[in-house]
Amino acid sequence: MSEAPNIYQRLHAAAGEIKRIAKEKPKGLMYEVVTHDAVTAACKPVLLARGVHYHPVNMRVTQCGNRTEVLMDVRFVNIDKPDDFVDVPSCGYGIDPQDKGPGKAMSYAVKFALLKALGLETGEDADLEQPANHEAPQKPVKAVQQVKRDGPIFRLQDALWNATGVYSDTAEQSFAEIDQFGAQRAVEALAEFDRTMAEIKESADMKALTEAGRKQLRDLARDIRTAIQSRVQLHEAAA
Repeated sequence: MSEAPNIYQRLHAAAGEIKRIAKEKPKGLMYEVVTHDAVTAACKPVLLARGVHYHPVNMRVTQCGNRTEVLMDVRFVNIDKPDDFVDVPSCGYGIDPQDKGPGKAMSYAVKFALLKALGLETGEDADLEQPANHEAPQKPVKAVQQVKRDGPIFRLQDALWNATGVYSDTAEQSFAEIDQFGAQRAVEALAEFDRTMAEIKESADMKALTEAGRKQLRDLARDIRTAIQSRVQLHEAAA
């Protein structure tokens, strides 16, 4: 009787079965992305057939405003020998004005662990993105600013900026940071910004604004979205 394959052999076999994962265009978006569900649909049946189970372990969660940051490992386990496993490090970010941030961050991390563990192609290449300069992290002053900027218009303005994942001290710095977005970050920021805008339109804070306040918010939203959209279009043209 031949010896049962170990976890590395099972993952190797699974990687040989799964072909390139195509991008798709989720409802409401104007561009294509590689989604968590698409990666799961491609990988899970093959891994199950090979006797491999996977789940998150060693999770570390940080909350920064409405952005959840997750560092975790995804453990791939040989179901015939549970002590035979391999942990793949991953990370994810999730921005949400309510309680969905942790779930988004975990889904992002699991998606990339699957892609990297199995060496899958998606049609996205970070090496082809425009180079960006490294910037030192900003000091954590947002909590103080939020106290000083209380009121519907300020909360909504902060929600717009938080949706981009940009946490600079001034609008000028924030737009400069958006101008450095790579392809994947630009696409995801635009999707998150559009989701946030849809929620803002139905919010109590929006209804509490004066007409002047609404115009001010619309102008800011237009400028932010235009900046992100220009990065998406730039990378699409370079692809």
